[in-house]
Amino acid sequence: MTQAVPWQAPSDDERELYEAKTRGDWAAYFDVLARTDLFVANSRARADAHPGTTAFHPYWDHRTRSQCLAVFTAGMLPAPAEDVVHLANDLDWYARTWRQDDPPWLVVNPGSPCEAYFPTAPEHRAVWSRHAARAAGGRRAPRRRPPPGGGAPPPRPGRSRPPPPAAGGGGRPPPPPRAPAGRGAPGAPTPHPVRGRPAARTGGARPGVRGTAVRQER
Repeated sequence: MTQAVPWQAPSDDERELYEAKTRGDWAAYFDVLARTDLFVANSRARADAHPGTTAFHPYWDHRTRSQCLAVFTAGMLPAPAEDVVHLANDLDWYARTWRQDDPPWLVVNPGSPCEAYFPTAPEHRAVWSRHAARAAGGRRAPRRRPPPGGGAPPPRPGRSRPPPPAAGGGGRPPPPPRAPAGRGAPGAPTPHPVRGRPAARTGGARPGVRGTAVRQER
């Protein structure tokens, strides 16, 4: 009888995410997310037209019956495509820039053994922020307030890579539901421009990332 081959994670980050998920240790899962980049897909045309910004393009997920935003760690980036680029931001950036009309779910590494679905309500994003603050040693850029009289808030600043994470536990959000086998049928894109960090061109395959190029159009 043939035994199942254990999943071989592409890097330590994905391995630690998978192990934390298997244990049901979501605090450890967030600790890993807080110290790594999370990439989101954008069209090349939009990235060229609006450099230095990131758009959210949700998809419809049949498991949650709602719009979701997919993000990827570096080791799980999809294969390069001519018309798609992946832009990097950290967990704290997502916690601070998420708005009321953004998707109700964040999906990490969809379709993989280390995938997880997380609700994005303010109380859940506060958990993201706590883990990010610990990973950054408590040093974090101040929030920007909306302009007087209401209206859309100004663009958010980019972010810099945090220092190595500090040891310690963290808040435990409610366990996310089991993710579906795939990402579901794509819904109508709803671009959401927010300020992000330009991703550096690697000049080809990024070491340790399964030959995936991280492109500059960010």
